Amino acid sequence: MEQQATQQLTADQITFWKVWQDYKQNHPLKPSTINLYEYCLRHSLPDWIYSGLKEIKGADVFQKHQTLTKTDAAQADLAFRFVKAIYKFAIAFYDDEEGNPLITVDPTQKLSALRAWNGLKRRTGRIPPEKAATWWQALEELPDAARDHLRLLYLTGMRKKEGSALKWENVDLTAGTMTLMNTKNGSDHVIPFSTYIWDLFKKRHDKKTGPFVFPGTYIDSPLSANDRTYHKVVESTGIHFAPHDLRRGFMSTAAELGLQVYTIKKLLNHSNTDVTYGYYVADINKLRESIQTINDELMRWATPAPATSA
Repeated sequence: MEQQATQQLTADQITFWKVWQDYKQNHPLKPSTINLYEYCLRHSLPDWIYSGLKEIKGADVFQKHQTLTKTDAAQADLAFRFVKAIYKFAIAFYDDEEGNPLITVDPTQKLSALRAWNGLKRRTGRIPPEKAATWWQALEELPDAARDHLRLLYLTGMRKKEGSALKWENVDLTAGTMTLMNTKNGSDHVIPFSTYIWDLFKKRHDKKTGPFVFPGTYIDSPLSANDRTYHKVVESTGIHFAPHDLRRGFMSTAAELGLQVYTIKKLLNHSNTDVTYGYYVADINKLRESIQTINDELMRWATPAPATSA
């Protein structure tokens, strides 16, 4: 960490925005992480952006966290993990001329002392098979990019942000593959198409308007990683889900079908410390067979054959 000269700074000049700019310069953050933290700052803590860190007290932190929790407990914890990181950095980074820290107190300690963190348990949800057809049909209520994005997550188990950032230059309609670039575990990830995925991409390609498979508000920008239009489906169907539940559903279905653990990990791009796994090289066509098997089952639930009259 390359520390800047701070002899002319006073504690009053150390604002959230100032610290956030210095934090970014001294941490190798992915663009997605920067976007997430700035979303927290602008949407959860807009009145603190230009506040001095010394102005904010433990009571302020507790009250703000409680207010955010009433709307979204997970977002409240996320926002204040960001605040905690900002204070930890500021305490270490900014010194006076004698080498003493200009910021000495982290007010988020109040949340720990009062055990106020929401500490949400890990989600275990998925789209129930018996409700998959209702859910699939309800996606038609959404704009086509949001609809097809969720359908792709259902069929591949990919992470939400990896899907929304997908560009046409990384889709090979001839070979039937897509490549997710710079994924969470640091590697590029090739996913073969099933017939369902192929059909989805061909239909989207016929009307493509820009570089992104799932464009956002503007044709040259991707669907927002913070897109919340899926809430419309929750409201209309009563089926409570989040995009990551689709990843769990894909993985659970693969396991229930008896696919090898290594194959499932390869399809989901899971990192693994198992030495044997490091020697496992999956043939793309074998992976295609596996994803087709999984998709056949998922689509059997999502688009059941119409009942025939006797």
